[in-house]
Amino acid sequence: MGIVILLCISSLEMHAQVTCSNKLLSDIVEQLSAFQATDHWVGEKVIPGISPHKPIVMERNSKGVVHHVGIKFFNRAVMDKHPSPIYYFIERYFLELLLLPGQEEIANKLKMERVHISSEVYSLVALKKGLQDIVAAVQEDFSVYITSNNNRYSASCLNGNRLLVKISFPVRNELITGFTKLEAENSIYPSLLLYKQPKQKAIHQEYLTPYKDNLYCANEDSYVTDDIVSTSYYLKKDGTYRPVFTSAHLEESVYNLFNSGADWGITAEVVQDLYGGKKNAFEIPLAKLTHFMQDNQCTLYTGIRKYDKKVIEGIVVAVNTELGYQHIMVFTFDKGIFEQPKSHQVQIKMYS
Repeated sequence: MGIVILLCISSLEMHAQVTCSNKLLSDIVEQLSAFQATDHWVGEKVIPGISPHKPIVMERNSKGVVHHVGIKFFNRAVMDKHPSPIYYFIERYFLELLLLPGQEEIANKLKMERVHISSEVYSLVALKKGLQDIVAAVQEDFSVYITSNNNRYSASCLNGNRLLVKISFPVRNELITGFTKLEAENSIYPSLLLYKQPKQKAIHQEYLTPYKDNLYCANEDSYVTDDIVSTSYYLKKDGTYRPVFTSAHLEESVYNLFNSGADWGITAEVVQDLYGGKKNAFEIPLAKLTHFMQDNQCTLYTGIRKYDKKVIEGIVVAVNTELGYQHIMVFTFDKGIFEQPKSHQVQIKMYS
């Protein structure tokens, strides 16, 4: 929950003063330490025993925490312009494979994780040598095409018309990011504390379609059922469009509370369910929580379960199709929130 990629700030110190964002990266750094390659290392370094023809890159965030280690395949300017966690996965995964001792271990890892690697140019009969040949051949100016189909990604790297390497793999968060389910779940709250909520963006008419009366809507999409939608609603007044938030348009206002990104100064009281029967309770501005989800490539879908004279109940599903995960948030709040938003809280149970 990116980042381009959702990152946690943990405190796993595996070698010297190198601190990593998850255990997988810590294990990789530990293996690199055998090559005297990790002490105070930032940036790029050629390690002949692993990848003699291409540098290994180690990247840290502003806190000095390592959030990526891998074979440097991709041009960083291109990655910044077209951010995707797939770039980081490919770089890290090739390093993981090349750190394994031999053919059998590499083949077993690929089979277990349902990853398939092929090449029209290089033989993979001898896996380790074939992978090193591919790494040596890949240049930063090559073309890369990333597609997804049937819950799998395929990334094809071409030099002209020659397919240097094609790697296909499941759309699975643990595989792509390297975070276990437990690590990903525990990363949410620390990441929220560090997150800076952006200013509300202006609404442009070209993104809106007429709905009814003087109302307009945006992001017309649903999830699983037509009653769980990502739609948000706007009222046109004096030539400007404002998010609807009134008991006169109750359903539309409930959807707006979560989907629109608008900030009415409402706080959320969150109880997050964690593995092992644990819970994490915290209070946070609701708009900060929804912005955080959206900035990590989640689409928010809201459904109303029921509402009576006083209380409204429903569900928000934050879906990240790129990484193959979702957060489910069950909410309740008092109808008085529409008249006095800063005097009411939204209660949320979060299942990550």
